[in-house]
Amino acid sequence: CWPGDTPARLREVTLNCHDTAMIFARTLIPDPAMAKDGWLAELGTKPLGDVLFQSGGEREGSFELCRLGPGDELFQAAARQRSDLSVNLMRDEAVTTWARRSWVRLHGERLLICECFLPGLI
Repeated sequence: CWPGDTPARLREVTLNCHDTAMIFARTLIPDPAMAKDGWLAELGTKPLGDVLFQSGGEREGSFELCRLGPGDELFQAAARQRSDLSVNLMRDEAVTTWARRSWVRLHGERLLICECFLPGLI
């Protein structure tokens, strides 16, 4: 659920370079935003950023950054997007990657966007 018990949908996509996943993105979209902006449900695999800011979305505040390791659920979800990231890599505590999150307001509703930068990109 979204803060305040508002139901939200989880959208997950990967951004690829030459058929290799480089960014794993998760977006929490509250149901009222889906109702106001029906196109959110019709994005498919299209990157949200391609249309979000053209549709009136505005970033709130700055990006929050963090380092992720194999013990983090977001790291594990991102690593599953790449067949070349072996199980051993996911268990290696020395392996880390970076992620960022930001809030975007779209027609009065807040969306939470998290992006995990996979090995090879940074």
